[in-house]
Amino acid sequence: MTRILLNADRIFDQQSFFRELALQTQLPDYFGNNLDALFDFLTIDLAGPVEIAWPRKNGVPEAIQNTLESVRQTLRDAALERADLYFTED
Repeated sequence: MTRILLNADRIFDQQSFFRELALQTQLPDYFGNNLDALFDFLTIDLAGPVEIAWPRKNGVPEAIQNTLESVRQTLRDAALERADLYFTED
């Protein structure tokens, strides 16, 4: 199984999340840097089995946590769609 470990220190908004994901995976050239494109990539393009680990970082301001919650929810939703995709947050 492939394990993608996202560096929480480099993620502070959606665009920095997409940059970090691009460092860890082979995002297609047509990737749209939005949540719909993320869901499609995770459920269609990403080869499995794969675990995506994105540990929560202590001390992150609430505004940033709220901004990133939609990204985390997209990862959770994609994991529900595929039996070979796992998302961990601890």
